[in-house]
Amino acid sequence: MVTLPFVLTSELREDRKRLSADRVANVEKGPQLAGHLWLVPSTLHSAGRRAFSGTTLGDAMDEIESLGLGNQPAIAIEFSKRTISFYPTGVEAEESVVRLEVGEEDLESTPVLNLLERFAEKFVVTPNCQESQIRTWLDGTNYIPVKAAEKNIQELLWLFLSSRLIDNHKIEMEHTLRSGRVDIVIRKRMAAGLWKTSAAVELKVVRSFSSTGRPTPAAALVKHIARGYKQIREYRKELEATEGWLVTYDMRKIDARGNDLYSPHSAAAVADELNLHLEALYGTADDYRDSCAA
Repeated sequence: MVTLPFVLTSELREDRKRLSADRVANVEKGPQLAGHLWLVPSTLHSAGRRAFSGTTLGDAMDEIESLGLGNQPAIAIEFSKRTISFYPTGVEAEESVVRLEVGEEDLESTPVLNLLERFAEKFVVTPNCQESQIRTWLDGTNYIPVKAAEKNIQELLWLFLSSRLIDNHKIEMEHTLRSGRVDIVIRKRMAAGLWKTSAAVELKVVRSFSSTGRPTPAAALVKHIARGYKQIREYRKELEATEGWLVTYDMRKIDARGNDLYSPHSAAAVADELNLHLEALYGTADDYRDSCAA
């Protein structure tokens, strides 16, 4: 049995020094990484590693806690069970775990659009999808989202893509560029140490209300989408990505969804070879069912 534990850190250099972890310049995916506990930033550009002799998920959790890392986000991959366990607030909060089945998909056989649609259906289309503490709605009945709705969706999407594209792919989150920070970058390994940028993905959330219940002006939503379009256009160019995606999660009230958020950018998107994707989210399962029946 092979279990591969990762602890996500925003202070890699400090944690690596404190724990006397080896420095690794480039992280490659796969079971061959077993035998170590990994300290990684969200970009996976570099890492720290410590010897780890455990084989089970419990061993990994014990090791992480013994190092004083129990309150940092962590991931454990159990290859024998083909399962990824994600602890968004650390292994000390076992009740917050999100578990996914590991896939063997490839972007050549499974398009990005298909993955985005499956992700929404599994994790965010209604509050009923959200079994973990990574939530999007504060009060779904009144269409009031949590403050960190966009960030929470980003983390869930990163986890989902990492589980489905585990073979020969690398999913980076909050990748820093000259032009800004792109939410999700999908890379494919072409050879040892050689990666092709398959897709850059920028995420936006539009809402009728803030987390405090304050109405969001329509003009602010238009500006938000326009900013997202400019971002993904520049990110795709700088990364030389095969595909660029602006993905918007619509958390507005049902009666506020009449206007097409992408219409000012549709023509430009064709010229810029960008993909515009809108996912409707519902505050209640009843609203979702009514929408499906319409």
